Amino acid sequence: MRRVSCLILVFFMIGCLQACDTLYSPSLEEAKDAVRERLKDPESAKFRNIEKGYWRSTQTYIVRGEFDGKNSLGGYNGYTKFVYDCKIKLLMIGDDYTKLIDMYFDGNLR
Repeated sequence: MRRVSCLILVFFMIGCLQACDTLYSPSLEEAKDAVRERLKDPESAKFRNIEKGYWRSTQTYIVRGEFDGKNSLGGYNGYTKFVYDCKIKLLMIGDDYTKLIDMYFDGNLR
């Protein structure tokens, strides 16, 4: 009986840890919404290669990926890289920002 109680407690704790991660982890939609706000046609937004991670040195979540959207003439421009800092709500678009993040993303983020 005691072993069963311990097992139930362990599974409960694992469930709580996963729920906590979900509660405090930013939604990818937050980053996508920030990108959509910058587009001329927000409904046309397409996303790919979206990843998120936790940057330990600044204690913030970072979302990176690529987006495409329609221009004024109704055509798509081509995919552009973006990085979104969830802590300070900062959206960075273009290769200059993303190259810097790409150098550190795999080594410093989990």
